[in-house]
Amino acid sequence: MEQEVDSSRTGIERRRSERVFQSVPVIVRGVDLLSQPFEERTATLAFNLHGCRYSSKHYLPKNAWITIEHIQPINRYNVRARV
Repeated sequence: MEQEVDSSRTGIERRRSERVFQSVPVIVRGVDLLSQPFEERTATLAFNLHGCRYSSKHYLPKNAWITIEHIQPINRYNVRARV
């Protein structure tokens, strides 16, 4: 969700943390707009300390909860996130 901030500040000053444009493989699980559960393998397009952007085939309702699993052979972990 974008917050309204003083427009005289630059984009970098408005961010809580720096955006990193990097592809990181993830598994996303949740319930789509048609109330159907889904699981898909995808990758991040960008991320920061407060969230990420990823490509998806599924339409999700605003404020829906999803689980994002970071796929890494050594450290696999899940985080719960809101769309």
